Amino acid sequence: MNNYQNVKCCVCNQDATGGTVTLHRAYSLNVHDEFSIVTCKNCGFVYQNPRPDSDLLKNYYTETYEQIGNPDKGIIAKAAYIPDFVKDLYKYLTGDYTAYLKNYFSGTVIDIGCGFGNLMESLIKMGCTVSGIDSSKVAVEACLQKGLKVTETTLESMSFEENSYDTIVLSHVVEHIENIQEAFRKIFRALKPGGNLIIICPNYQSFAHKIFGDYWFGMHLPFHLYHFDRNSIKKFLEISGFETRLIKTINLEMGYTESLKIQFQAKNRKIFNILFRVLYKYNIVIRPIMMFLLKLHELFFKNNGDVLIAVASKP
Repeated sequence: MNNYQNVKCCVCNQDATGGTVTLHRAYSLNVHDEFSIVTCKNCGFVYQNPRPDSDLLKNYYTETYEQIGNPDKGIIAKAAYIPDFVKDLYKYLTGDYTAYLKNYFSGTVIDIGCGFGNLMESLIKMGCTVSGIDSSKVAVEACLQKGLKVTETTLESMSFEENSYDTIVLSHVVEHIENIQEAFRKIFRALKPGGNLIIICPNYQSFAHKIFGDYWFGMHLPFHLYHFDRNSIKKFLEISGFETRLIKTINLEMGYTESLKIQFQAKNRKIFNILFRVLYKYNIVIRPIMMFLLKLHELFFKNNGDVLIAVASKP
């Protein structure tokens, strides 16, 4: 196929021949084509193959995509009169990753694919020296207006000094990287010995994925080239030279509300889509309640949350 390329499994480096191939329809933004997902016959890793080449992927990334992740912090996060412990609880319930990973962030941090700088702002408050990069001009301009140190570039184009960072963050980025093996060699060189690499990405083995299928927000074809779970992310980190420190999954209300929104949009149920946006995305009361229920789910059904968190260190 023109503008498509075959790639090897990034975990075991075997080609896709003989792997289980399934077709999946995309419901990402304005993309509604079908794409092939292969399960590696050797290690079981799930990835897109054949996949759009670099030029076609650039065409898929639109201005609409750049608006994803623009944070709406809400009244509780901003209100000066609310005690800090209430704000911290709200952050935990609504999925602020620093609530789970505060012991792993330290020193000089770079947020690769920093988006609109929401995580960077939290890390600065924790006392870290933070910089970021992002390929989105819209996101970078928003960060600069906040006074954040951000450069408009890509991981592939960025030059890092060896042993220059205590912590490197890839939040919802790893699944987008085209040449992922070369990128991780670059990250390994840039990280100081003993430093932490923090990866946050969708969990392919999540309960929500089983419910929603192709409507699940984590599929996000064709933009998500790889579909990691606990086992595959651990294997990939180890072959990349890292030592795994933490692998866990968490639930975010986004996994359900965004998946429902995608499903209703695909079926053109506009009234239901509007209701979900009002009730869950913008309501500061309903969101924590829903998150509390999802936390209970985590207690009884471990390891199948929507979001995969992995922390690995450089020996």
